[in-house]
Amino acid sequence: ERNRVTEGLQSTCTELQQKVDLLRCEAERLREENTVLKNEVTLLNEEGSASSLKLRELNGSREEMRQKIEAVRKEKVAVQKMVDNLKKQVADLKTRNQQLDSENTELSRRNSKSQAHVQDLNQQLERVLKQREAEVGKCTLEEWEKERLVLKEELENSKVKSSNLVSSLEMELSKMKVQAHVLEQENHVLKQELEKAEQLPRCPDLQNEVSSLKTKNEKLQKEKEALSEELKRCLDKVAKVSCLESTLGGLKQEQKSWEQQSQALKAQLTTAQEKVQSLDETLQNTNLQMSRLRSDLRVTQQEKETLKQEVMSLHKQLQNANEQ
Repeated sequence: ERNRVTEGLQSTCTELQQKVDLLRCEAERLREENTVLKNEVTLLNEEGSASSLKLRELNGSREEMRQKIEAVRKEKVAVQKMVDNLKKQVADLKTRNQQLDSENTELSRRNSKSQAHVQDLNQQLERVLKQREAEVGKCTLEEWEKERLVLKEELENSKVKSSNLVSSLEMELSKMKVQAHVLEQENHVLKQELEKAEQLPRCPDLQNEVSSLKTKNEKLQKEKEALSEELKRCLDKVAKVSCLESTLGGLKQEQKSWEQQSQALKAQLTTAQEKVQSLDETLQNTNLQMSRLRSDLRVTQQEKETLKQEVMSLHKQLQNANEQ
């Protein structure tokens, strides 16, 4: 029975040792997988950092391009506003020129009318003078003198009125001519500015720069889309790594559980070894006792043989005595 117990304990120890070896192999495999996964995570983190850095650089370049395009757009809007203002001023000047032409025409008409009126007055005066000369024989000198004075006064008044009218018309015409000259100069300056402003949007350098900025913007947009795809792939990889890390965490927990079980088995093995050692000591003591008992048994058997021989000797002596 002791042998069976010993064999059972040895079998249990062997199984525990095999389990411990298996757990060690599993722990070693998990450590290797953990190292590989850590390397993959590090590589993916480095790729993600590089992609993020490149994406930030592209975003910065895109922002700079956007600011340049916005500045060009604002400049174009300002130029367009200036062109519109110049066109409006030119239209106003054209309107004012038309008004001045109309006023000049009206003044010329009024001047012609005044001159015709003066000529008419002169003709009337001549007719009156001729009529008076024809009637001079009929009129007295005094009446003629009165009429002459009246006519002279009327003529003077007509001349003054005509002169005043002509002077006022000439002054107005001079003012209109000065204004027309000033407006023509302003119109010429505005036309020059308009021509310059119209040439601004057609500047080849500006158009080339805008085209270059658009091309760069499209290129940056494509690179951003490619980086977005790459970032998406990296995020997928990171998700897979997270899943692997989660699985690795589960494996670590399982490994920890196995290690705890291994520790428990080691403790049980230690206890079993202690029990085996105790049983070995007990077995040794038992064997020693058995050896002693066997020695005692041999001594007892020897004593028994000796006693048998003595009994047989005594029996022979007794028989001899009885025979005598």
